[in-house]
Amino acid sequence: MKKIIKNNIAVLALVFGIMAIYSACEPEEVGYKEYPEPTLGDFSPKAGKPNALVTITGTDFGDYADAVTVTFGDFEAEVIESVANEEIKVRVPSQVLAGENDLMVTVWTHDVAFSEVFNVLPGGVIDSIAPVSGVVGDIVTIYGKNFGTVESDVQVFFSGIDEPVQAKVLSVSDTKIEVEVPLAVSGPLTVQVDPQELQTERFTFPFVGVDAQFDSDNAGWVAQQNATQSVADGELSVEFVGGSQADLMFDGNTVIDVGTFPILAVRMSRLGDADLQIISDIGVFGNDYNTHSYVGGAADVVYWDLSAIPLVAEDGSESMLDALTVFREFGFHIDARSSEMGYSVDWIKSYESIALMKADIVENYPAGKLFWEFDTETLPAPDWTEEDYLNLEFVDHRNNPMWQEDGKFWATHTANRLGFWRAWDGTRLIVNGGYPAGVATPVAVPDIAYNPEYPIIALKGEFWGATPGYFWHNSQGNNPGVNLEGATQQLVGYTGEGQIWYIDGATTVEVAADYDTNNVNGTVWFDQWGFDYNSGAAAVEGTNYWVDWVISFKSVEELEAYAENH
Repeated sequence: MKKIIKNNIAVLALVFGIMAIYSACEPEEVGYKEYPEPTLGDFSPKAGKPNALVTITGTDFGDYADAVTVTFGDFEAEVIESVANEEIKVRVPSQVLAGENDLMVTVWTHDVAFSEVFNVLPGGVIDSIAPVSGVVGDIVTIYGKNFGTVESDVQVFFSGIDEPVQAKVLSVSDTKIEVEVPLAVSGPLTVQVDPQELQTERFTFPFVGVDAQFDSDNAGWVAQQNATQSVADGELSVEFVGGSQADLMFDGNTVIDVGTFPILAVRMSRLGDADLQIISDIGVFGNDYNTHSYVGGAADVVYWDLSAIPLVAEDGSESMLDALTVFREFGFHIDARSSEMGYSVDWIKSYESIALMKADIVENYPAGKLFWEFDTETLPAPDWTEEDYLNLEFVDHRNNPMWQEDGKFWATHTANRLGFWRAWDGTRLIVNGGYPAGVATPVAVPDIAYNPEYPIIALKGEFWGATPGYFWHNSQGNNPGVNLEGATQQLVGYTGEGQIWYIDGATTVEVAADYDTNNVNGTVWFDQWGFDYNSGAAAVEGTNYWVDWVISFKSVEELEAYAENH
């Protein structure tokens, strides 16, 4: 690049010189600016490792660093620290070979070389580290060569969240360095062996968080307030005794690296009205109950970002956690105001990010288990922001104004038909007429699965006396495509707000003509999935309709139990 600059400058000088000749009113003698050839004095030190600082003295170097190149043997120096008319400070290039190397200075188009050679000393080389994973306090050995034996010349840094974390150097020899693992995060180690800076392979900190699965026992989690508990079918079930509170606490120390694994998620039965909070021996998370969030489409997964919620101590003082934290007592305050007799928990897990949590849920959430509660609020269309669009869980594809508020999906009736759709037109959320300016093109959403394990597909909403129709379209595999308008039934005896409608897949989906073309376990995937409401004369334009939730159940009895508190 420097040579290109020099050549361009020379060409420009020639062009401007010619222009000056032809543009002058009277002929006059035009001269070119001559850059003097530099003279070399000396350099020091005479030998050094790669990245060593070398000072070159002389005259007529100028003060424009981009015009200067210093070459050691066949390699141009990557770093020139400073340029003055009589002094250049430069770093020995990292690629240069050990041994005697010619030293040459180029200023503009002038090349001058020292008669004396620079002796490049063998630089440090890292071969490996062992172990490649560990915890705080472990000893890691860095193997290689040419490290020297001066401990003060060596510094080792582990990867950190905001900046590298320096490790304690225990010993140094020419072929290995021993350090103590500090509180840091996974990543390569940076080894400074004066004057070099080297990097190792990745060092990994093991998972430091919560990962409780209830496959065979309670995994150390114990219900409080005299509640009873049992484990079956991968769930920890808790039954209230003498009240409606049963905190869930871990029996032992809980260690969480909040800096690396800040997201704590729980998949549990969703209580109709309850206070939830993470509690511990050193404080509670949040100034109030219910600082958690839910996952759209998997609304029985509740999560907290422990790095974003203050830890409030008993005296009211607050602190933000961002590092490895040991809790002597840790768990969840769970106090129901609704009429449930208890709750169940599938798992409790820590994650590095919300995105990784959601990806894990998508991969492992039971196929056919649908669970939308519309927890995230959005603006009405067409006034969405980009964030509103991303948070919208359903759309009305007929372009009726829609939004999410107070735990409901809303749409304003402006035509003779409403269409609440989750997946439409090849797994995209689309709206007739397109999206507002500034909103990205429709994002892909997963296909919707029907699973015989969850045959009851139900929704709660307000449709002003009309019956919503379920329309599912399947065009995968050898299936030519079928529109399935399910026979919907109203939940008998429901007296709460709105109406509850459901479809029994055992008598609709499973008897469809294309059913035998699908997966052997009975799962059917739909790329278009939603509900249409042919309101006819019963609807008045400007009327707001809403859906409170869309959930699949194992039985009508399970639906009825959920409807009591939701």
